Amino acid sequence: MRKVAVVTGCSYGLGFEIADRLIDEGYFVYGLSRSAPPQKLSSYPDTFVWCECDITKPEDVTAAIKHIGTYIDVLVNNAGAFEFGSFEQFTSKKIDKIIDLNVKGTMYVTNAALDFMREESKIIFINSVAGLYEIDNEAVYSASKHAITAFAGILGKELRNRKIKVISIHPGGMETPMQRTNPNKQTLLDPKEISSLVVDTLKSKAVYKTIKVFPESEWHQ
Repeated sequence: MRKVAVVTGCSYGLGFEIADRLIDEGYFVYGLSRSAPPQKLSSYPDTFVWCECDITKPEDVTAAIKHIGTYIDVLVNNAGAFEFGSFEQFTSKKIDKIIDLNVKGTMYVTNAALDFMREESKIIFINSVAGLYEIDNEAVYSASKHAITAFAGILGKELRNRKIKVISIHPGGMETPMQRTNPNKQTLLDPKEISSLVVDTLKSKAVYKTIKVFPESEWHQ
């Protein structure tokens, strides 16, 4: 039986790379995003379905998961927002954008998907080094990612009796549209490295809780 994966934020960057790689690995992938993904994914009608979904809206998430309407073997919570700058420069609108997407949206999707997840399913959070460290000029982003670090850790304990594994992956800077504007990043990871890590983690029989992946010259090492 073909395994089913759900990937949020599939329309570009790392989300696209993860969805594309999972298709190559034989998964049927449902991609959730506000904007349409690249044509490459849409050219796989037998292995990919795009669900237009703003994950900050609970009603959108509920509709998307109901549309999928099947068991889910893998959930990859990838969608996220980033803003760089001192906290005093942030407006309430910018704060809401980051918290609503990175924290609340991630929780909405996870909550809705859990009803369709079976034993041995896996939930992967694409977190960040900002979820482990206090990084200058990333107060709101770091706060959102620290929240997901805690959420993933507690969720993993709660789901242990259902044999659902929860993994939090913490990459350093990546060559994606979201991170190219970040002056903290001296070197950037190739998103394909992280998509390969996701696949390797899914194949592994080892139990992972937190995985850190830094570029060679990551600034806080």
